[in-house]
Amino acid sequence: ASCLAFRISSPVALLSGTSNPTPASTPAPTPIPNRDPGLLDQAREDAAAVAANRLAAQQAADAYAAQVSQSRIDAINTTFTPRITSEQEEGQARLSRVAALNLRSGVVGSGVDTSRTGEQKTSNEKAVQALEDTKAMAINEAFNYADQLSKERFESIYSGMKEGAEAKVKLYEDRANKAKESLKLFASQNVTAKDIQGTDINTYNTLREVSGMSDNEIDAYLKF
Repeated sequence: ASCLAFRISSPVALLSGTSNPTPASTPAPTPIPNRDPGLLDQAREDAAAVAANRLAAQQAADAYAAQVSQSRIDAINTTFTPRITSEQEEGQARLSRVAALNLRSGVVGSGVDTSRTGEQKTSNEKAVQALEDTKAMAINEAFNYADQLSKERFESIYSGMKEGAEAKVKLYEDRANKAKESLKLFASQNVTAKDIQGTDINTYNTLREVSGMSDNEIDAYLKF
């Protein structure tokens, strides 16, 4: 028995002549890792992404404007194609009447025949060209409209995205401030993080998530 006591005695005990057992060592505390970014951090990241995403908003606006523009152009073509075809047919009918008049007048093959036919062809071409010019103007207006629409659409899309992201940041900032106010109230009553966890873990988790603070930060905040 004395031999066993000798083995478990500490060096201090051997020198002093006592045989007290070595006290058990205290295990090192397990470090608590920091949390992943919370709601407020994520909201700020979203807002930053929106600010950097102007190109995507512009592309979406351009695509929408191009779709509307093409619809307007298709409508213009649908309106003008039969009118141009009809004018061409009427021009041929007028040429036929001029040819019949020249035949009745006995001027076929003469300078009068050539002059009358040439003048009528020119008149017919001008009538068709007038329709083509009107159509071109309408299509140009459609493109101008598309450009304006793209600009307005971009402003609407981007402003909506930005306002939504900024509103989310503001919302989470307000919630984070309220969470910190709650923690201040706990701190004023000398309540620790472990007290809250032991009493209501759901409340603790909510305060941690909304405040965006880590476990270590909450513990330090309550002790400050």
